[in-house]
Amino acid sequence: AGGRAAAEADAEKELARRLMLLRREIAPGKETHAYGERGAKAIAAALPMSRRQLAFVEGIGVGKADKWGDRVIALLRDFSRSFPHLAAKAAQRATEAEVEDARAAAEAQAQAQAAAAAAQAQVQA
Repeated sequence: AGGRAAAEADAEKELARRLMLLRREIAPGKETHAYGERGAKAIAAALPMSRRQLAFVEGIGVGKADKWGDRVIALLRDFSRSFPHLAAKAAQRATEAEVEDARAAAEAQAQAQAAAAAAQAQVQA
């Protein structure tokens, strides 16, 4: 079990390193960058599979997730395929992302329907 834990920790460290390389590519020379070393480690640990999940990683937020999320998530997906424990976690996170996205879409639809009903009631009044 100790060997597996060490392998998992090594994979997470390598993923964080690759995230830092990507960060240098997507935000070269910028004072405000996509994320720092701590952010890369947090992303590697969280293994988000959607921009929504990425936005909840400490130090990221919606703006950065919208701007750079697709490239970050692509790296996470590609990297996780090489490591069985990461592939399993990525699959679980992807399922969670689908559920979260479906829930958000249903909530948005319900809000739109409520607004339309309120507008219709005002017209009829």
